[in-house]
Amino acid sequence: MPQELLSRADAAWLRLEDPSSPMMITALLIFGAAVPFEQLGATFEERLLPLARFRQRAIQPRSSQPYWEDDPGFDLAYHLQRASLPVLAENSHPSSSSGI
Repeated sequence: MPQELLSRADAAWLRLEDPSSPMMITALLIFGAAVPFEQLGATFEERLLPLARFRQRAIQPRSSQPYWEDDPGFDLAYHLQRASLPVLAENSHPSSSSGI
């Protein structure tokens, strides 16, 4: 299978990355009711992992354009983290307690 090159925008983001400025995407999901963590993981696995991009990593060779490669060590559990927030007063917004 031929290598799929990164888009120009993706390649630009990759070139900007360094230890002091990691280029990553983070999400915070807030649900109106409890969702079992295992169910959340199963939903991500069912809906996102069939798409190859979600199981790939960007490779930046020294002498050619960056490309996508299947990540042989991909583990969805590494990417999903559970955290609990303190209970908020009714009608308050999470950012009001975080100082944002």
